[in-house]
Amino acid sequence: MFRLIDCGYAFAHHSGLEINRPAGTSHYVFVIYRSPCEFKTDEGFMSCQNHCALFEPKFPHHYRSTLSPFVNDWIHFEILSDKQVRTSGNDIINSLEIILNKPIPVSEPELLQRIIKSLQINKLLPDGQSTDFKQHINSALITTLLSLLSDQQPSTEQDNVKHKYYRTFNKIRNELYRMPAPGIKAADLAAQAGLSVSRFQHLYREIFKCTISDDVDEGRLQRARYLLENSDLVHRS
Repeated sequence: MFRLIDCGYAFAHHSGLEINRPAGTSHYVFVIYRSPCEFKTDEGFMSCQNHCALFEPKFPHHYRSTLSPFVNDWIHFEILSDKQVRTSGNDIINSLEIILNKPIPVSEPELLQRIIKSLQINKLLPDGQSTDFKQHINSALITTLLSLLSDQQPSTEQDNVKHKYYRTFNKIRNELYRMPAPGIKAADLAAQAGLSVSRFQHLYREIFKCTISDDVDEGRLQRARYLLENSDLVHRS
């Protein structure tokens, strides 16, 4: 069984945010990055938005916002200390084969956000004599969230990271999402990878299952959506 420690739904950090936990936490942390941010990897910071991450206990993680306000959803939870229950909780996470300790894109983050909203509502209800009942509800909601996360994670993610050009192409793609400037040319991007245009376009589709223009359009759409949802930024951009 899972125990909810704390949660935040559509939590806004008006001055931005930087989380740096070099020793991780004593429990699991799940985050949905609604706003543009950068996540630290062994190769440097990667840009992401509409990604989520599930961090195991004691796993170091470091990310920071790139725009203000920064909006995210998050839960902190643990597996109850009873030995039999702990095994059951770990079995759930292992059986779902969730990609851990790194941001992954999700196709329908709204479904995950609804679960966190329900956890937030349940958290605010008075305990009274229903503490055990609330705990069972929270555990069921966390289990549902993990199942939805497993369904939405890219099935090819593990294969992609082994690709010879993955790191190079991922860096280029992160820049497309971070600064989706007009007039981007495939030839310029191919030159960054040291490849011909045709070879670059072929490998891009092979790795990310979409074209360069698809990602450029998606980057601009995400940027526009972010500005509309945070209207105070429109006057400053």
